[in-house]
Amino acid sequence: MKIPILEEIKISTLEMSELRALFSKFKVGNNPCYTDLTNLSADRLLEVTTVLELVLNEMNISPKFPYPYYLITPHLDINTFFPLLRSFESIPNYFKIEGKRVTNKEQKILDKIEVICSQIQNQEVQARLEEYRMSILPQKFIKALAKEGMYLEKVLKQLSGEK
Repeated sequence: MKIPILEEIKISTLEMSELRALFSKFKVGNNPCYTDLTNLSADRLLEVTTVLELVLNEMNISPKFPYPYYLITPHLDINTFFPLLRSFESIPNYFKIEGKRVTNKEQKILDKIEVICSQIQNQEVQARLEEYRMSILPQKFIKALAKEGMYLEKVLKQLSGEK
């Protein structure tokens, strides 16, 4: 496995077959990628993200795991499952590295990562994300109750200390 280096994908057409080939060529999901869509209006951006979502769902690729597929756009209020960023500088720095020769130890780690990535890709990531979201909701509720309980204890201590 090579080091995952951030690559730019330039989209010239919205034909699904060509997008599939383009995503396969750039190994979307196995490498961090981005597409600069700053020149699109909000309506056109919504159309483009819809087509991209359809293609990635058909290919069973998540734009978030194991490596993200960022869309750079000034319209961050669009409802999509793509990670949206305002500029190229917003992309995490650990993806912006130059390729260089790896040591044997680093190569062994990259081989382990490749195995783990293949296992993640074979699962239905969207279903797993929904499972995690549903399991997090009760935990958030318990946290809110505990926070309220701590606040009430603090108020009670203050009231009892004043008397």
